[in-house]
Amino acid sequence: MSVFSDILRFYYDNIDVNPIGKSNVFKITVKSQNPKTSALVANEIVNAFKEYVASTRDDIINLSKEQVDKQVSALQNKINHDRSILAKKKIEYNFDKVSEVKRQIGNLEWRLKEILRTRDKLYASGLASINKTMKEDRLKEVIQYDNTIEELNEEINDKYAEKNSLISSNQIDEIDEIEKAISTNQKLLSKILENREVSQLAIVTTSNQVRTLDSALVPIEPIKTKGLKNLFFALILGLGTSFGIAYMIELMDTSFKNVNDVENFLKLPILATIPDISALSFQKNPKSTAIESFRTLRTNIKFLGKDMKTFVFSSPTPESGKSLISSNLGLLMNSSDDKVVVIDTDLRKSNIHHLFKIERSPGLSDILEGKVSLKDGMRKLKENLYVITAGSTCKNPQKMLESKEMDDLLEELKKQFDYVLIDSVPAILLTDAQIIASKADATILVLNAQITKKDDAAAAKKSFTAHNCNLVGAIFNKVDTYRDKYYYRYKYNKYY
Repeated sequence: MSVFSDILRFYYDNIDVNPIGKSNVFKITVKSQNPKTSALVANEIVNAFKEYVASTRDDIINLSKEQVDKQVSALQNKINHDRSILAKKKIEYNFDKVSEVKRQIGNLEWRLKEILRTRDKLYASGLASINKTMKEDRLKEVIQYDNTIEELNEEINDKYAEKNSLISSNQIDEIDEIEKAISTNQKLLSKILENREVSQLAIVTTSNQVRTLDSALVPIEPIKTKGLKNLFFALILGLGTSFGIAYMIELMDTSFKNVNDVENFLKLPILATIPDISALSFQKNPKSTAIESFRTLRTNIKFLGKDMKTFVFSSPTPESGKSLISSNLGLLMNSSDDKVVVIDTDLRKSNIHHLFKIERSPGLSDILEGKVSLKDGMRKLKENLYVITAGSTCKNPQKMLESKEMDDLLEELKKQFDYVLIDSVPAILLTDAQIIASKADATILVLNAQITKKDDAAAAKKSFTAHNCNLVGAIFNKVDTYRDKYYYRYKYNKYY
C-alpha cells in the first residue's frame, strides 16, 4: 500500500473522478507521461475503492443506532413536556381569547390600511379634477372615509386595551419562549429522523455492488490538451453569470442604495446621514461619526430659517429610528444653548419615555384633555431641555391631534422654545402623522437605509403632499458606516 500511496501523492493533481450524467457510473481519468503508469493507477484506484467498501460495510450497518434512538427519545420527551406546560399556561392566561383579539386587531389594521389608501387616491383625484361638481363629490366621499377611519381607530384602540387587560407583556413573552423552544426541538427532531432514514437506506443499498465496467487500457497516443481554450470559455461563462446574478439582485432590490439614490428618486434634499446607533454620548467622543451626523442635521435645520420652529419627524414604516433621531437631536441642540422641547405624538405606541427612562404620564394626552397644566405635563431633563411624553392612553388619538387644544399648545410652545421637535407615527399606516405635520412649520422624513422600500417612501411623500404639509427633506438613517467609510472620512475628517 505504501507504493500505491506514493503513486497517489505523485499523481494527485493529475487524477479526475467525474460522474457520467446523473447515473452512478464514474469515469476515472489519470494523466501521466508514462502511458502504462496512467492505466495502472486508474485500475488501482478502482481496486482500492472496492476494498474500502468491503471493509467498511459492517461499520455502516452498525452505525450508532442506539445513540440516535436516545437522542430521538430525549427530544420527544422534551417536546411533550413543553407542550404540556404550554397548554397549561394558555389555559391559565386565557390565551385563546387573547389570540382571537389579536386576530381581530390584525384584520382591523389591514382594513384601515386599505381604506387609507383608497381615501388618499380619492383626495388626490378630487384636487386634480377640473369639474367642480366632481371635485365636491370626491371630497364628500373623502369625509365619509375619514369618519370610517376615525371609527376604525377607535375600535382598534379598544381592542388593544382589551388585549392588554387580558394578558401582560411578561406572560406573552413566557408563552413565546415556550413555543420557540418547541419549534426548535421539532426541527431538530425532524432532521435527526431524516438523517436516520438516509443512513438506513445507505445500509440497504451499500453492499459490495462496486464493479468495473471497463478497465483502463494503456493509451496508444497522448491526449490533446485544451487548457487555454477551456480557460477562456470558463472565464467568459463566469463573468456572464456573475453579471447576470448581480443584475437580477439589483432589479429585485427596491431599497435605497445611497444618498444620491434617495435624492434622485424622492426629489428631496438629504439633511443628514445617520449611522446605525442605539444611543449617543456627547461627552465620550465629540468627534465621532454619529455625533458629527447630528451636528450636520442641526446645522441644516437652522439654515431652513429662523421662522422654522416646529419640526415633525415621521417615516414611511416602523423601525426607521425617528424617535431616536428626534431625541438625540434635542440633546445636541440643547448643548448649543438652544431651548428645546421634544414631544411624543405617537399616542398608540409611544417610545420617547423609554429612551429618556421616564414615566409615560402625565404627558400630551393629559395636557390636551385638561387633566394637567402644560407646566405639570412637561418634564425638565436639564437646563433648556424639556420633554412632553405621550401621556395616558386615550381612545381617539386622531381626534385629539386634530383638536384646537393641540393648535393652541403648539403656538404656546413656539413662544417658549427655540425649537419644538415632534416625534410622530409612521406615515402610511395612520393619518396621525399628516394631521400633526399640517400644523407644524416643517416635516422631515426618516428613511431606514436597511429596510425602507422606495414604494413606501414615495407613498409617504405623496400623502404628506396631499395634506399640504411642508416636507423640507429626508434623513438617511442606519447607514452602514463600514461599507461607506470613505464617504464618512471625506465628509467629517476634513474639518479636523
